[in-house]
Amino acid sequence: MKKPLGEKVVAQLCKDTTPIPICADLLTSLIDEPIAQEFFNSLSPSHRSYFSKWIESAKTQCTRDKRLQKSIQLLVQKRAFTTKKD
Repeated sequence: MKKPLGEKVVAQLCKDTTPIPICADLLTSLIDEPIAQEFFNSLSPSHRSYFSKWIESAKTQCTRDKRLQKSIQLLVQKRAFTTKKD
């Protein structure tokens, strides 16, 4: 509903505690790389989600596998995600 200019609006914010789903392949791969898993778990939920979404957004299995491998490499090196293309 549109409010007239200058009228007050009351809003209520609440923290979203819904767990962010993480790519199953990524979680499975992290089991074999404890250093990567520890670093991954230390990241903010939004950063973990970024890794997961990047892997899941691949259009082909080949690209997905490359992204999964690259993610594990970055996490083992305790490096932040870059915005460079595959």
